[in-house]
Amino acid sequence: MPAKHPNAEVFEHVYGCFTSGDMDRLAELIAPDVVWHVPGDNLISGTYTSRDGIFGCFNKIFELSGGSYQPQLLDVLADDNYTVALLHANARHGEKVLDQDYAFIMRIRDGQIAELQEAWTEGPAWNEFWS
Repeated sequence: MPAKHPNAEVFEHVYGCFTSGDMDRLAELIAPDVVWHVPGDNLISGTYTSRDGIFGCFNKIFELSGGSYQPQLLDVLADDNYTVALLHANARHGEKVLDQDYAFIMRIRDGQIAELQEAWTEGPAWNEFWS
């Protein structure tokens, strides 16, 4: 079995830090000038252009979901140019339930996420969940 690409390992560390709540270590894995695209027209959507900005989005996700947001990593595909993480999320927001697959398409530079585009399988349902 071939060794994992280093960029796949970077994302696995990102995922581990996010799910364990290790925000200090997570900050080290996200570039200070990150560009993070969250789709839709809702309470968390937008393009975040700093580490502080995306951490503000994370806080909003935790707040709106009452801490119920739970991503599950399914697979990571990586090469020198792109890293793609396939995930599934469950969460509650009021009476709304999120149960959906999604992908992160990333550029990783010097061991940090430099750019990330989120892609959700059911965009309208995703948008409604966070509205």
